[in-house]
Amino acid sequence: VLLVLSFMCEQTPSSFCPHVGRSIRFQEQHNLWFGLPLNSCGECKNVPQDCSLWICLTCSHIGCGLRGHAFSHAARQLHPLALELNTGVCHCFKCDNCVPPSTSADLQIMYKYLLACYNVSKTETRKKTRVGAKRKSLNALSNQTLKKRKMAIPGLIGLQNLGNTCYMNSILQVLSHTEPMRSFFLSMLDDMAEKYRADCTPVSILPRISRHTKEKPPVKPVSLVAELRDIIRDLWFHDAPIHSPTTFLTSMWSILPRFYGTQQHDTHEFLRSLLERLNMEFLSSRTRRNRNTVQEIFQGTFCSELMCKECGSKKTQRETFLDISLDIPQSTDGTLYDCIDNFMAEEDLDRELFCCSKCDSEELTKKFTIKDLPSVLCLHLKRFRWEPPKRTKITTHLDIPLQLNLQDYCTKVEGTSYQLYGMVSHHGKKSGCGHYTAHCEMDDQWFHFNDRTVKSCTVEELLKQQAYLLFYRKIAEPTVSSSAIPPMKIIDL
Repeated sequence: VLLVLSFMCEQTPSSFCPHVGRSIRFQEQHNLWFGLPLNSCGECKNVPQDCSLWICLTCSHIGCGLRGHAFSHAARQLHPLALELNTGVCHCFKCDNCVPPSTSADLQIMYKYLLACYNVSKTETRKKTRVGAKRKSLNALSNQTLKKRKMAIPGLIGLQNLGNTCYMNSILQVLSHTEPMRSFFLSMLDDMAEKYRADCTPVSILPRISRHTKEKPPVKPVSLVAELRDIIRDLWFHDAPIHSPTTFLTSMWSILPRFYGTQQHDTHEFLRSLLERLNMEFLSSRTRRNRNTVQEIFQGTFCSELMCKECGSKKTQRETFLDISLDIPQSTDGTLYDCIDNFMAEEDLDRELFCCSKCDSEELTKKFTIKDLPSVLCLHLKRFRWEPPKRTKITTHLDIPLQLNLQDYCTKVEGTSYQLYGMVSHHGKKSGCGHYTAHCEMDDQWFHFNDRTVKSCTVEELLKQQAYLLFYRKIAEPTVSSSAIPPMKIIDL
């Protein structure tokens, strides 16, 4: 078997393999391939010195060539495609030939990603003992500037600022670390992305400000679903530590022209515009199965109750939301719970605008409760207020909890706990200028994304930021037994 596997590495690549499209799988844990021990065989736990090490592109099994574990896995599980991590050779056991990464864009993306993960894993392993050592945690990267590394680390790739585009870069980094959104877009095939583009109306592609030409701008269909899929792939699969989002920027400008130019824009407005555009494309697409993607991730439901103080009549109605905007105190420091309490508190309605439908009384109150909580909760802290003749910034410090429990504000008692995983902060004392950066959690370590620069940071440093947007993911409820866990869904690439 060793001779067979050695012969594979010397074969001439085939230009076509019919098994590529059917055999590459993308499981949810593939997004975290960076956390797998890619330096040892999964069966014999051997750390190979000179022998080959193969990773299955269908199920992520890692087998060595020394004892034939890679070959036996392929024969036993009927998984034909595997990547040799030392040489970068991709082999199809059914065709019995090497497959070049250029066979498909999806294969090329996974090829670059796995080799980047393996190179990082191999680098960290050299610093430890050869046998029985665990893979070094990302905590070891503390106080190091990741952009100084020549290799790209999946999920820790910076974005070039293309002229006051920090508002866009911050949102893109947080969305790429929003697990359900990342899983959805990374598992989207090229032909599916092209379908979304084909469903969109052709628009003129607006050029960058520094590249004005007399030529008429090209006209082509642009889909932000497809463009966001491409940029998230770049942030996880790019082979350099810094990526320039030029294509996404010019495409976004063509669809959302209000953000065109080099002036500073509000990152919350950009997030809302982006989600609304994505939702519109999902709903209008001929691909019916993905129509509720945005709602399933970000949408929740309020239950607002109107009550008349005179006759006691009540009227209840539901309102959906993608984020919650919270007022913050201007003079004294407070907590995030104080802001939520203020938002959910009962308030008197304007007498000139509302009256009771039964007794015509103008004494009405309104109170919110949360009926349905989203999978990802986005909280917008209103740091900017209009005080004629100018817009001012509120620099009040808020205590931000890493874990948030909304049970007191909900009609349900289960599924109300959240974990902070993303934050967008505004730096500067003025509202019309300043700078946006993002903080995201990855592998139990926080990282600061400041355009092209990515650095690790402590929780203490995180909580000192003037938060503008907070992103919480719902904490899964503990299951009663392992038999209740559904099987993992595998998505074809």
